[in-house]
Amino acid sequence: MSTDLAYLNTVINDRRRDTSTNSIDMSTVGFRAINSTLQIWNEVHDWPWTIKTVNFNYNPGIYQYTVASDFKFPLTLQAYKPSMSRASFTLVSPLKFPSSLYSQRFAVSNVASVQYLMVKSLDGNNSTINAATAYNQNGTWAGATAISNVSTDNYEGFTWPSSISFDYSGTSGTLTNSTMSSVDLTAFRNRSSLYIDLYLSSVTSITSVSLKWGTDSSNYYTVTSTTNYLGQSLVVGWNRIKFAWSSPTTVGTPTVTSIGYLQMTIAYSVNPSATGFYFQNVFISENVPLTLTYYSTNMVTTLLGVQAQLFASAAATTDTPMWTGRWDIATEPFINSVLELIFSMTGEYTDMNVARQKIIEIVTPLKARYPSQRRYPTLQFSTDTNFGRQSGNWGNNINTP
Repeated sequence: MSTDLAYLNTVINDRRRDTSTNSIDMSTVGFRAINSTLQIWNEVHDWPWTIKTVNFNYNPGIYQYTVASDFKFPLTLQAYKPSMSRASFTLVSPLKFPSSLYSQRFAVSNVASVQYLMVKSLDGNNSTINAATAYNQNGTWAGATAISNVSTDNYEGFTWPSSISFDYSGTSGTLTNSTMSSVDLTAFRNRSSLYIDLYLSSVTSITSVSLKWGTDSSNYYTVTSTTNYLGQSLVVGWNRIKFAWSSPTTVGTPTVTSIGYLQMTIAYSVNPSATGFYFQNVFISENVPLTLTYYSTNMVTTLLGVQAQLFASAAATTDTPMWTGRWDIATEPFINSVLELIFSMTGEYTDMNVARQKIIEIVTPLKARYPSQRRYPTLQFSTDTNFGRQSGNWGNNINTP
């Protein structure tokens, strides 16, 4: 027997004390009671049926990574490829992450209601392709079409103290270096990402930023991005932009052992006609596969396996709670929990807190049977009297390769 929404509705309806037409309608108020109970259950415990595992690539020099929208709390982070030579990843406080003594570490940070995974690993390599700290150092950077007035700015920088400045007028402009010292990227080919740091003085009507890297203007790889490296919209100010070397567009036959050509293209749909753009730090970072295991906030799933925190519609009666099957023992306590909310709605309890307390009493034996595996940041004691100063400066150098 499948424990789907239809089954929950039927059993809950059977057990209600008042099923008259002026009582709770299971397709409206009753449905909301079911979803409210799911939220309470999610709040009071970490359930084993919500545990998920995802793989992602760590790039050395990049410390922040986005997490899935259903991320609740981490359990473990480990190398996708088993390694006996590396220590396991230790969960630390995000405030201690910059100066932590643990060489393999991770943390969960919250910035403006967005969660990030902070990761530092000893595995993998990165390499600077062109620091781009001056327009005429390691080749000459030349602007074309919408980009003009290319020069060196010794005061503005993100990773390095100085950068290349330029103005922009038009809808598509390029910044090209075809005379730089060639580098061998064989070790990174198709298993890495390239990054640049770009200061935008206008983002109104910006459509994309592209990067070409190759042997010359006829033989290169190219990737286009529309967001920063975290998948967020580009902003006025410094943006770190990622170009994944996994399935690039290939033009001609670039020689991966001799990459000496770089070109960045910025495109707008409407001319911003602005000054004060800056560019620097073209680097490449190896993909290091990691596996994150975490508690999800999702509690239900469709027949097609699409998960969600709540039932999407009272009409989706074939959707099932995620405990169906292996953890079906949770069905009865859940039904009883929903009934407590319904009893509050129908006036048998004059205080919603009574219903909530009764739900907690119902859930407690189930919590004991399936204890939470949640990890907490490891304590670390430090005698470093400069920690405050160092942690403040670290923010300016975040994600420096």
